[in-house]
Amino acid sequence: MIIYSKDKCVQCKATIKRAEALGLSFMVCDAAELPEDVAALGFTQAPIVVPDNAPPFSGFRPDRLAALAR
Repeated sequence: MIIYSKDKCVQCKATIKRAEALGLSFMVCDAAELPEDVAALGFTQAPIVVPDNAPPFSGFRPDRLAALAR
């Protein structure tokens, strides 16, 4: 799973913290360093979460993270 994050983003930090607590395997990428990748996903809100086996989503979505941990 990839989490595209931004500096000083509260929702990004919350998403990373929740993913860690759930034991999810993920990599954090700086959205500012990969603008083409982020734009291609079509989301305007950070973080953007791209799971390996589910559709991508944006924002702090503890429900979606919990579903990925099942």
